[in-house]
Amino acid sequence: MSAALIEMVLQVSLKKKDDPDEVEKCKEVAKKYSRLSKKLILLVDEDASAFDKVMAAYKMPRKEKEEKEHRKKEIQLGLKAASLVPLEVMRNVKEEFDYFDFVINNTMDSAISDVGVALLLADTATRGAFYNVVINLKFLKDGNFKKEIEDEATKIILFVKNKLDVFEEKIQKRLNPKA
Repeated sequence: MSAALIEMVLQVSLKKKDDPDEVEKCKEVAKKYSRLSKKLILLVDEDASAFDKVMAAYKMPRKEKEEKEHRKKEIQLGLKAASLVPLEVMRNVKEEFDYFDFVINNTMDSAISDVGVALLLADTATRGAFYNVVINLKFLKDGNFKKEIEDEATKIILFVKNKLDVFEEKIQKRLNPKA
């Protein structure tokens, strides 16, 4: 949702630009947000599908020894997949943060509040995905996989937290330049 909102803001803002280079750059960044928006929508469905596979694995029969082993294996495979999808969400939302500075500096004043809303939506999406990564990793047995995914997710969440403060301050200055 955040990427779609930013794309809309840039499309509106570029109409107010006179410099052809600025117009082109706004169009280019708007296309990046459009691509991210489409990708994130697909990831919502992938996340639901991955979770369904985990739930199906938990419902597998477990009376016989072979059934128990097969069930455990399927649960572990499902949890790995269910960890990777929200990590991919985090990667994509992080990419939104890579361009927020440009967006803040190139949005018309009347739309800067929309940028603030998009920023908060992107932060919420990142945190929500982080929580999903963490809960799925909690039950995994593969320590190496767990550490690798946990490390990457933690780096992304810290990056987003740091950028959030910086960007919120810039947005506040645009909203109330005299404060």
